[in-house]
Amino acid sequence: MMKEAYIPDFEGWKKEVMERKTAVWSKEFNARWESFLKERDERVERKKKELSIPFEQRMRRQKTEEERIRDREFGEKDAAFMQEAREKWNKRMNLDVSLSMMDGRNSKIKSFLKDKGGSLLRILLDNYPGKAIEVFKYLKLAGYEEGEMMEFIDREMGKNKDTEFLYQSSLGRKFLKEKKE
Repeated sequence: MMKEAYIPDFEGWKKEVMERKTAVWSKEFNARWESFLKERDERVERKKKELSIPFEQRMRRQKTEEERIRDREFGEKDAAFMQEAREKWNKRMNLDVSLSMMDGRNSKIKSFLKDKGGSLLRILLDNYPGKAIEVFKYLKLAGYEEGEMMEFIDREMGKNKDTEFLYQSSLGRKFLKEKKE
């Protein structure tokens, strides 16, 4: 299971996932966001002009019903866009956290497959010295295919006095024959 869960090119995979997910979220939102920002800038300019009028004149001036409705609609639109932007940000952060956790898991799997495999073999050799069938049985339970077992043993410990009996098994002889070719 660990070998299946390991993603060799994790950074490339992560970049692809980020682009695919964020493209879906951003496409529609960004177009509306640009028009919203433009409208917001226009409102800010109007407010600046309004502030240039002396205070007493501003207080006497009454807003028209149309201006009140437009202000209320803009306030509602502003709140809705801010909520949508917050949700988009939260989705992005959740995706970042998930991918970060996956990156950590992927690194641990890589480390385990690289370093801990020898520990597994050492445990099996200590518990089943001279019993190739038992060693192969537990390697199979650990997820190694028949063709991978001898490669694993050769890579982790090589041929030595502790592993000699494994090389003398039918699987070991087959492996040595293929290795010579």
